[in-house]
Amino acid sequence: MAAYPQAMEITEGLRNSRLAEQGENLAEDYFKDIITKLDEWHATNAAFIMSRNSLGNLYTLRRALREKPESDGKYSSAQIKKIWDTKAEFRSGLRADIQLLFKEEEMEGIQED
Repeated sequence: MAAYPQAMEITEGLRNSRLAEQGENLAEDYFKDIITKLDEWHATNAAFIMSRNSLGNLYTLRRALREKPESDGKYSSAQIKKIWDTKAEFRSGLRADIQLLFKEEEMEGIQED
């Protein structure tokens, strides 16, 4: 679970405020950097502890980040919304994984008493 905070940090760049900071300069390279960091993170022990739900959310997020911008080289508002939504789903899945771990530890503590 120690790897999960790193994933949250990587996806900070996908928050609405961070995307808005990019404005007209929001380019494919911005997302490529995040994809690279996510791929590196996924290649660690994080891949072994993720739930199927979180893993599926990661794959969905990676697909959304790899979409090419519209023909004018800019991302549409629908593309940005999709990226933001898939980021939120991924982070929500990670939080659910952590909550499940704490519940399991709590149950183990009860059984030991």
